[in-house]
Amino acid sequence: MDKNISVIPEVLTTTGGIIYSYLEWQEYKRGIKYTEEEIETKLHEIISNAIRQVRYISQNKNVNMYMASYMVGLKKQAEAIRFRGWI
Repeated sequence: MDKNISVIPEVLTTTGGIIYSYLEWQEYKRGIKYTEEEIETKLHEIISNAIRQVRYISQNKNVNMYMASYMVGLKKQAEAIRFRGWI
């Protein structure tokens, strides 16, 4: 980062399709239909929140965004495993 340019990891930049599929699944399970505007808003919120979390970890743990994205992901997996009582 010689020129103070942030590099956003691919794992964050390619999630739009996955999130869209998740929102479609939610529609099916809940029996609702989102408008295009609602979908766009939800996509933006989810991706923006993920980028904020990764940037926060990157700055506070002094690691690059790539490493921070994996740290955030592993933490979420550990929380899900604990929630299910697997550990």
